[in-house]
Amino acid sequence: MATNNPSMTNDLGNAARRLSDDAQSNVDRLSSKARDTVDHLSGKARDALNRASDTASDLADQMSEHGDRFRASARDYVSNHPIGTLVAAAAAGYLIGRMMR
Repeated sequence: MATNNPSMTNDLGNAARRLSDDAQSNVDRLSSKARDTVDHLSGKARDALNRASDTASDLADQMSEHGDRFRASARDYVSNHPIGTLVAAAAAGYLIGRMMR
């Protein structure tokens, strides 16, 4: 049922343009919302990574301090008890040697 009515053809063309414009507007709006959501999530992820990095750095500093204190404590013990340290080292060496046989 083809019609040669120019008015109807114009109406159909206008309706198609309006539908196309509406669709483009919806796509643009959704794209903008998606971009905003991705930016928001990216910022949250960046913040979480920065906090995790700071926590890991703090833990590394604490472990380093514990290691420094342990070395200082061991150094003091060896300085204050040199003969006992030598006896303990010799006994440990002897036991390790026996276990390796």
